[in-house]
Amino acid sequence: MGFQTDPNPLPETYQMRNMIVFLLLFLTLCLGQSPSLTAAERPPVVSTSKPNVLLIGIDDLNDWIGCLGGHPQAKTPHLDALARRGVLFHNAHCQSPVCNPSRASLMTSLYPESSGIYFLNPAIAASAVAKASITLPKRFEQEGYHVTAAGKLFHSRENALYFKHYAGSKGGFGPKPQQKISQPHGHPLWDWGAFPDSNEKMPDYQLAAWAANELKSLKTDQPFFLAVGFYRPHVPMYAPQEWFDLHPLDQVQLPQVKGDDLADLSDYAINITRLEHVAPTQRWIEESGEWQHAVQSYLASVSFVDACVGTVLNALDASPHRDNTIIVMFSDHGFHLGEKDRWAKRSLWEDGTRVPVIIVAPGLTIGQHCQKPIELIDLYPTLLDLVGLDPDPRHEGQSLKPLLKDPKAPWPHLARTSFGPGNVALRSERYRYIRYVDGSEEFYDHQHDPHEWTNLAGMPEMQALVKQHAAHLPNRFAAILGKGSTGHKSYAASGEPAVRHSFLGVGKANRAVIVGEDGRIQWTFDMPASDGWVLPNGNVLLALYPTTDFPHGGVVEVERETKKIVFQYQGQQQEISTVQALPGGKFLVAELGPEPRALVINRDGEIVKTTALQCQTNNFHMQTRMLRILPNGNYIAPHLLDFSVKEYNPDTGEVVRTFATDDRGRDRHDWPFTGIRLQGGNTLIACTNGNRIIEVDEGGGIVWSVTNEDLGEELFDDACGAQRLPNGNTVIASYHAKGDQVKLFEVTRQKKVVWRYSGMKHGFHHFQILTTNGKPVRDNTWK
Repeated sequence: MGFQTDPNPLPETYQMRNMIVFLLLFLTLCLGQSPSLTAAERPPVVSTSKPNVLLIGIDDLNDWIGCLGGHPQAKTPHLDALARRGVLFHNAHCQSPVCNPSRASLMTSLYPESSGIYFLNPAIAASAVAKASITLPKRFEQEGYHVTAAGKLFHSRENALYFKHYAGSKGGFGPKPQQKISQPHGHPLWDWGAFPDSNEKMPDYQLAAWAANELKSLKTDQPFFLAVGFYRPHVPMYAPQEWFDLHPLDQVQLPQVKGDDLADLSDYAINITRLEHVAPTQRWIEESGEWQHAVQSYLASVSFVDACVGTVLNALDASPHRDNTIIVMFSDHGFHLGEKDRWAKRSLWEDGTRVPVIIVAPGLTIGQHCQKPIELIDLYPTLLDLVGLDPDPRHEGQSLKPLLKDPKAPWPHLARTSFGPGNVALRSERYRYIRYVDGSEEFYDHQHDPHEWTNLAGMPEMQALVKQHAAHLPNRFAAILGKGSTGHKSYAASGEPAVRHSFLGVGKANRAVIVGEDGRIQWTFDMPASDGWVLPNGNVLLALYPTTDFPHGGVVEVERETKKIVFQYQGQQQEISTVQALPGGKFLVAELGPEPRALVINRDGEIVKTTALQCQTNNFHMQTRMLRILPNGNYIAPHLLDFSVKEYNPDTGEVVRTFATDDRGRDRHDWPFTGIRLQGGNTLIACTNGNRIIEVDEGGGIVWSVTNEDLGEELFDDACGAQRLPNGNTVIASYHAKGDQVKLFEVTRQKKVVWRYSGMKHGFHHFQILTTNGKPVRDNTWK
């Protein structure tokens, strides 16, 4: 955050008060007690057969706690003491920067893009995927634990559904003054200031007292799962005056911000964090003179909730359960206080996704710090592992036990956060990568830029790292469930930017053209082509239909500016259908005829490898189309009249895998034209006359498909070419489209059309999307 470090985080009056409260008021559970009892004061140890679990949730807590150093004036002695007892995770992240989806994700160990729960509603039961998963407390109840809870663990009313013994919210976000203190307009919860006049009136105080009471009364003959969810520092940022006195207003330090911080961000990135949101704007905060006061209120609320945590921890230490209880403390998401020119959560930046996580596990590492990227969905499988219960194969999180044993252990996982389908942040140990649904990207180097002030996504020297991170993006996004919340409205308002693509299009009638994002033709080459690529050097590689100059078809590489042919290859049989550039200046070519084959040719036009293709020979033109090489070195070839996509070992010619496309009957003409191996291992197949796109898993089972019936309009008209974009959408070519009909269109996983191109007189045989809203499209092997 860029603050100066205060060597003395607690004033002397506060330290003395702690001592007095510890000595005199512990039995009345007064807030502000010492972090823990000494060993001499502890009662005898009595262990149960299985460890107990104490789960502590804190709402809207960012890294403004002493042990994380997010703010130099944070006073959190109890959380700091807790960190010294176990492992503090410095690089922990929520799965959604909103309360409901974050907590649903934690309690089911499922990503929002799996459950469809992205925003403030719906409840877990509305998702068939999430409902099928046993929630965290229910699993422990099934395993014989006494499960009890109070406060905010799940969102809203779900707590009473999933905790067998639920003691209520104790007032939730209350109490509230008759009139708002600091922000007169806006959402009722958005306010801050010193209120009420005593700790006892605060729900979090009552929750702490309840938890302490439970720890005192719980028996040792049955393991327990006790959860307490505190509401502060969530708005309204109210706390009694004594907590404000710890942070004198005239001494409060503001976060460091950069005036032009948003200059290198896309319009979409800015809109999704502002449109339809209910938090006050940074401009209003500054103009009203409330910035320092609001920061003071957040710090006061954090100190207050820290003391509540202290009450619970001291009660545990005073109980016979202290040495046999796993403690997990977490926050559900981060919180902005002016950083990135905004307030609250609902962002994919570090301030929105990063959360404090502390785990204390008896017998494992203590007083250690872990920098590995972890996620809140890891907590459920971790607890199962720590208490010796079987893992749940449905969980998408990882057990953190290896890191609890050794915080520097190898950890190949990235932390992932999403805010609606297509908007995803990935956090590694050093970098943050964000990709939005419009294709725009951000990339930050936290070693040199902890504020995330400089977006490196467009820097050439960062492209290898960007691609490495992008490889971890999800391939699928569940449809959005629920409606009407701030997140739903914000996503709807921001999530439909005017998508613009530039592309290379090829075909018999249109020849080869490059069309700009404005729909205007930027480049033409007057030879009919069936396949084409814009190469990294800017040249255009084309597979040509038979012509006078190339009677059996051919391959050319054309210098874009001069249109000079710098490489050519003459076909030797009936037709050349496709071409793909290979490393080392070679090319993969599909040659059709009596002996259909895949060829590798060099820059001199010499054939250096031949692989026979196993397909029919009655119709040469319909033997194969978009032959491609896979990352594993095999070839993938769609054989139209064989109704199959085959994967070949290029050295032996053996077919190692076959995907059939005649599941609807051969009369539907689901001739496979394009076969694309996706990053997750699935295969995308475009079926021409069948006007269908299918995605199949490794066993050939259809996991996704789209047709005209799904779209509700006749956009498919001989679906030849297809390309899967990095955002998960699919672009499809309608080869038979003419006149003002749609020639290319982009469809989401939810089968919604978000872009269409109707220019040119004829459709395209194949195409290559080059840019999206000004950003180059990578991973063009997905076409």
